[in-house]
Amino acid sequence: MLNVKYKVIGGEFSSEPVYRSGGQIIPTARRAAYSAFLLASPRIMEPMYLAEIMCPQDCNETVYGLLMRRRAHVIFEEAKPGSPLQSMKVEIPAMEIFGFETDLRTQTMG
Repeated sequence: MLNVKYKVIGGEFSSEPVYRSGGQIIPTARRAAYSAFLLASPRIMEPMYLAEIMCPQDCNETVYGLLMRRRAHVIFEEAKPGSPLQSMKVEIPAMEIFGFETDLRTQTMG
């Protein structure tokens, strides 16, 4: 699961150390988190596709324009040392990936 947050509001623990071990706290916390997840209102999240793009640095603006039209987010960007290429790691919604390769090749001339 991604983007899940549990807020623990209160809890009671035994004063004896034998009853406060991880073997007793972790399964209890897991059951509480599982039941909270089942009782919460679910949301459907969009599947994301992770892509790595290598392009010349002079095509950088063109690639960014194409990515913004496709609702993509650049996660990581780095210039390859000793070459004119730049590497980007991008998250793209799965629905926007169809035809992306063709658009990328036509916009950057191959």
